[in-house]
Amino acid sequence: MFETVIKNPAVLERHQCAPPTRERELFIEHFHAQGHSDWRTVSVKSLLLQVATHIEWHGGAISMDDLKAAAERWIASRGRHHEKARSAKGMKQDFVSIGTQWLRFMDRFAEVPSILDPFDVEMAAFLRYLDEERGLAAYTVAMRKRSLQHFLNWLSERGDLVSGVTPRTITEYFSVARQWKRETVKFHVCTLRSFFRFAVSKRWVDAKLPTTIDAPRIYSFEGLPQGLKWPDVQLLIAGLSGTDPTVVRDRAAILLLALYGLRMNEVIALTLDDIDWSGERLTVHRSKQRKEQQFPLCAEAGDAIIRYLREVRPRSTHRELFLTLHAPHKPFGR
Repeated sequence: MFETVIKNPAVLERHQCAPPTRERELFIEHFHAQGHSDWRTVSVKSLLLQVATHIEWHGGAISMDDLKAAAERWIASRGRHHEKARSAKGMKQDFVSIGTQWLRFMDRFAEVPSILDPFDVEMAAFLRYLDEERGLAAYTVAMRKRSLQHFLNWLSERGDLVSGVTPRTITEYFSVARQWKRETVKFHVCTLRSFFRFAVSKRWVDAKLPTTIDAPRIYSFEGLPQGLKWPDVQLLIAGLSGTDPTVVRDRAAILLLALYGLRMNEVIALTLDDIDWSGERLTVHRSKQRKEQQFPLCAEAGDAIIRYLREVRPRSTHRELFLTLHAPHKPFGR
């Protein structure tokens, strides 16, 4: 790939002679395939040559300290007269960032081992229970994990064990001034109840503990969000006009939300294969029920998706319908 973008013979020879040549070529091809511009790919190619030149190669994996030391040697070799628009700090950061990506691509980067959490075993067992036995949606499991992690971190700071939790411990946890709303408190209470019911089945705690965790009273319908009136929704959709790529993409996504009542995760999960153009059907993967559901593909949503696919969606190996517009192009997170 070097020959396609480097025309100067002397520069081309430097790129081809610096080891490891083939590994750099493969990474550049991978980098460009992610949707990065030709200009950025060429600049990374030049920077990668410096990374390969200044790293002290040895038989083992390259550590972050090795990479930072190589960045220091590169900056020192340039001299002050080379530093114009960019600061030495910014250059080092780019050097380390690209070097880390390349070394991981080659499986030559020495990853720092993560420190095990004291409650990793309990957390992993509980999450498997929620996923495999209770069949909860992935998002719900993630929210339960986040809530329980908050409690376990607090427990760890106190030096307590799960087996030592008592009703008094739970009271002290919720007594800490966190400025939580009643709905938030209830959510955390539900998480702890579910966890300690599971803990009872494992004989980690006393069987009566889950029954002692009380939640605040939430009145009927008080937590329901007030939805927009349909005329307001129509105004919102009408405002999404023009040729701006972001507007074209967002109009297609918002029409799916508004016309089909889909959840955000369900729109994010849509793939190119979920649209049957000949049959005019849309297949939705329901995140809560863990099942598929088919709908007629209405003309307004279909036209918006076609325009997005023709004019805006970047070329990518990803099958998800909606992708980020800036490289590297990838599916959306929440």
